[in-house]
Amino acid sequence: MKNKIIRSTEDVFETLDELFNDSFEYWNTVYQERPEYMSFLTNFPDENLVSYFNSEQLKTSKVLELGCGEGRNAIYMAKQGCDVEAIDISIKAIQLAKDNANKQNVDVRFSCSNVFEMDLQDNSYDMVYDSGLPPVS
Repeated sequence: MKNKIIRSTEDVFETLDELFNDSFEYWNTVYQERPEYMSFLTNFPDENLVSYFNSEQLKTSKVLELGCGEGRNAIYMAKQGCDVEAIDISIKAIQLAKDNANKQNVDVRFSCSNVFEMDLQDNSYDMVYDSGLPPVS
Protein backbone atom coordinates (compact mmCIF):
# COMPACT_ATOMS: atom_id res chain seq x y z
CA MET A 1 0.00 0.00 0.00
CA LYS A 2 2.94 2.39 0.54
CA ASN A 3 3.49 2.96 -3.17
CA LYS A 4 -0.15 3.02 -4.17
CA ILE A 5 -1.06 5.74 -6.66
CA ILE A 6 -4.24 7.65 -5.89
CA ARG A 7 -6.06 8.73 -9.03
CA SER A 8 -9.67 8.86 -7.97
CA THR A 9 -11.99 9.22 -5.04
CA GLU A 10 -12.53 5.47 -5.19
CA ASP A 11 -8.77 4.94 -4.76
CA VAL A 12 -8.90 7.10 -1.63
CA PHE A 13 -11.78 5.04 -0.20
CA GLU A 14 -9.99 1.76 -0.95
CA THR A 15 -6.84 3.03 0.75
CA LEU A 16 -8.79 4.13 3.83
CA ASP A 17 -10.55 0.75 3.96
CA GLU A 18 -7.16 -0.98 4.01
CA LEU A 19 -6.03 1.26 6.88
CA PHE A 20 -9.17 0.58 8.89
CA ASN A 21 -8.90 -3.18 8.41
CA ASP A 22 -5.36 -3.05 9.85
CA SER A 23 -6.63 -0.84 12.68
CA PHE A 24 -9.28 -3.39 13.75
CA GLU A 25 -6.62 -6.05 14.28
CA TYR A 26 -4.20 -3.65 15.97
CA TRP A 27 -6.71 -2.54 18.60
CA ASN A 28 -7.91 -6.07 19.27
CA THR A 29 -4.27 -6.96 19.97
CA VAL A 30 -3.84 -3.97 22.31
CA TYR A 31 -6.85 -4.98 24.40
CA GLN A 32 -5.79 -8.62 24.37
CA GLU A 33 -2.18 -8.01 25.41
CA ARG A 34 -2.81 -4.91 27.61
CA PRO A 35 0.69 -3.37 27.39
CA GLU A 36 1.64 -1.40 30.51
CA TYR A 37 2.66 1.71 28.59
CA MET A 38 -0.94 2.24 27.40
CA SER A 39 -2.05 4.73 30.04
CA PHE A 40 -5.74 4.58 29.10
CA LEU A 41 -6.00 0.95 30.24
CA THR A 42 -7.40 1.91 33.64
CA ASN A 43 -10.72 1.87 35.48
CA PHE A 44 -10.61 5.57 36.27
CA PRO A 45 -12.44 8.12 34.09
CA ASP A 46 -10.58 11.01 32.50
CA GLU A 47 -9.89 13.81 34.97
CA ASN A 48 -11.20 16.44 32.58
CA LEU A 49 -14.46 14.51 32.20
CA VAL A 50 -14.93 14.35 35.97
CA SER A 51 -14.15 18.06 36.16
CA TYR A 52 -16.80 18.82 33.52
CA PHE A 53 -19.41 16.86 35.41
CA ASN A 54 -18.46 18.55 38.67
CA SER A 55 -18.92 21.96 37.10
CA GLU A 56 -22.38 23.44 37.01
CA GLN A 57 -21.95 24.31 33.35
CA LEU A 58 -22.39 20.75 32.05
CA LYS A 59 -25.97 19.60 31.84
CA THR A 60 -26.31 16.58 29.61
CA SER A 61 -28.45 13.51 29.36
CA LYS A 62 -27.81 11.71 26.06
CA VAL A 63 -24.14 10.99 25.34
CA LEU A 64 -22.17 9.28 22.60
CA GLU A 65 -18.61 8.24 23.40
CA LEU A 66 -16.26 7.61 20.49
CA GLY A 67 -13.41 5.16 21.03
CA CYS A 68 -14.73 3.99 24.39
CA GLY A 69 -12.15 1.26 24.94
CA GLU A 70 -12.99 -0.78 28.03
CA GLY A 71 -15.78 1.62 28.98
CA ARG A 72 -14.31 3.60 31.87
CA ASN A 73 -15.65 6.98 30.71
CA ALA A 74 -18.96 5.62 29.43
CA ILE A 75 -19.56 3.86 32.75
CA TYR A 76 -18.71 7.03 34.67
CA MET A 77 -21.15 9.10 32.59
CA ALA A 78 -23.89 6.50 33.05
CA LYS A 79 -23.31 6.66 36.81
CA GLN A 80 -23.86 10.44 36.53
CA GLY A 81 -27.33 9.75 35.15
CA CYS A 82 -26.60 9.97 31.42
CA ASP A 83 -28.10 7.78 28.73
CA VAL A 84 -24.87 6.55 27.12
CA GLU A 85 -24.07 4.94 23.81
CA ALA A 86 -20.41 4.02 23.35
CA ILE A 87 -18.54 2.63 20.38
CA ASP A 88 -15.10 1.26 19.70
CA ILE A 89 -13.40 -0.30 16.68
CA SER A 90 -12.15 -3.26 18.77
CA ILE A 91 -14.51 -6.14 19.50
CA LYS A 92 -12.21 -7.17 22.36
CA ALA A 93 -12.54 -3.71 23.94
CA ILE A 94 -16.34 -3.86 23.60
CA GLN A 95 -16.45 -7.30 25.26
CA LEU A 96 -14.36 -5.95 28.16
CA ALA A 97 -16.51 -2.80 28.38
CA LYS A 98 -19.71 -4.85 28.59
CA ASP A 99 -18.17 -7.01 31.32
CA ASN A 100 -17.05 -3.91 33.25
CA ALA A 101 -20.50 -2.32 33.01
CA ASN A 102 -22.19 -5.54 34.12
CA LYS A 103 -19.85 -5.85 37.12
CA GLN A 104 -20.79 -2.31 38.15
CA ASN A 105 -24.50 -2.81 37.36
CA VAL A 106 -24.47 0.09 34.89
CA ASP A 107 -26.49 0.33 31.70
CA VAL A 108 -24.49 1.48 28.65
CA ARG A 109 -25.19 0.58 25.02
CA PHE A 110 -21.83 -0.61 23.71
CA SER A 111 -21.24 -1.48 20.08
CA CYS A 112 -18.32 -2.34 17.86
CA SER A 113 -18.21 -0.05 14.86
CA ASN A 114 -16.12 2.35 12.88
CA VAL A 115 -16.60 6.01 13.82
CA PHE A 116 -16.26 7.02 10.18
CA GLU A 117 -19.12 4.77 9.11
CA MET A 118 -21.66 6.12 11.57
CA ASP A 119 -24.79 7.77 10.26
CA LEU A 120 -25.56 10.41 12.87
CA GLN A 121 -28.57 12.65 12.74
CA ASP A 122 -28.33 16.29 13.82
CA ASN A 123 -29.06 16.83 17.51
CA SER A 124 -29.02 13.10 18.30
CA TYR A 125 -26.88 13.63 21.39
CA ASP A 126 -26.41 16.33 23.99
CA MET A 127 -22.71 15.56 24.08
CA VAL A 128 -20.21 13.57 22.02
CA TYR A 129 -17.12 12.61 24.00
CA ASP A 130 -13.79 11.50 22.59
CA SER A 131 -10.96 11.07 25.07
CA GLY A 132 -8.30 10.78 22.43
CA LEU A 133 -9.42 8.64 19.55
CA PRO A 134 -6.10 7.55 18.09
CA PRO A 135 -5.24 8.42 14.53
CA VAL A 136 -5.46 5.67 11.98
CA SER A 137 -2.00 4.56 10.97
